[in-house]
Amino acid sequence: MRTTKIKKLPSPLTSLSLILVAGLSTAFATGYLTIGTPTPADPEDTPPPTAKIGKGSVAQLADVPLTQVSEWTTNAEAPIEASRRVITRLTLREGAHTPRCTSPISVNDVPVLLIPGQRPFFRDLAPGATGSDVAALQRGLTACGHRVTDPPGKFGKSTAAAWAAIMRPYKPIPETIHWRQLVPVPDKVKKLRIAKLGATLGQVLPEGAPLMKLDGGPLTAIGGLEPALANELHMGQSIKVTMASGKNIVASVAAVTMPTHTNPAAGNSPIQGLPNPPGGNENPEATRLEPGNIKPGFYKLQLTLPSSDDPNDKPIKAAIKLNASPADSLHVPLAAITTCNGKPCIRLAKNTQNRDIPVQTGISDGNLVTITPLEGRLSVGDEVLVSEK
Repeated sequence: MRTTKIKKLPSPLTSLSLILVAGLSTAFATGYLTIGTPTPADPEDTPPPTAKIGKGSVAQLADVPLTQVSEWTTNAEAPIEASRRVITRLTLREGAHTPRCTSPISVNDVPVLLIPGQRPFFRDLAPGATGSDVAALQRGLTACGHRVTDPPGKFGKSTAAAWAAIMRPYKPIPETIHWRQLVPVPDKVKKLRIAKLGATLGQVLPEGAPLMKLDGGPLTAIGGLEPALANELHMGQSIKVTMASGKNIVASVAAVTMPTHTNPAAGNSPIQGLPNPPGGNENPEATRLEPGNIKPGFYKLQLTLPSSDDPNDKPIKAAIKLNASPADSLHVPLAAITTCNGKPCIRLAKNTQNRDIPVQTGISDGNLVTITPLEGRLSVGDEVLVSEK
């Protein structure tokens, strides 16, 4: 019987491998192997950037640098004299609001009390003391809801009992009140804020540093205005304000004042029927220009800011609207404006052909500009070429 051998054929993968090896060998031999190198694009084949014609009002704005101030502010000092003053109790962080009649902080276990009052204290107080400062303490304790039956100005048993009652949550209670334990807060300050701490919990208060800075009343921002800008404002007007964080908030115009002299330290007088800033009659300094912040001859803008618990987020600038176009205005990016024969024009991107349209430009907000075609017709959504420069 005759046996026939069947020759085994290479598999498709084996054939492919042989072909690749043969090809690579030839390529290496000739020196013309190219791996993974794309064909470079022809710059002329890359379409130029475009933008679409839009519709809507465009506002012309002027930026006014701002500085944040408060209607009322004070520095609280450490309530003890010691070589090492440590923050042993702290209930609130910077930027937080706190009511009067409470103690947010202690130094070496000595609490500081925020007490209603108008005048600062200048001496230590203890049972048996008399005087107007004792009367101020009694009024503050009474305003905090504690009963005092001692004669005004006499530190008796009921005054001591009221003091012990208000300080009970912050033991130990010293019998003698160090004058720096009492931080008077005026009645007009309805919302008190810890603006800055000299040190935080467990830290040593640096020598000469205030324990904390407090402010209250409406947060306010001030800035200098050229006369043309001042004439655009009215009482209560809403103004967009940019904060240090980059976010935008809405503030309201509280006052606009004009200098009566070119001296920055001279007083101001109200214009356009706007009143002086809050407290202007009681505190003349509240209506004075701040040297270094407002130039001589400039108007002073005062804005009321919404409250914030972020002490680091300060107002940077206000955007004052000078003018605005109608709601049906056509607009394009400023980069879409070019020149044709020395006049403004835009370049319409139409399929493979571009067409120059002369236009009259109008109000700009720094990014967009309104346009009116001088020839032909433009529609919302038409694409225009935009310069990359």
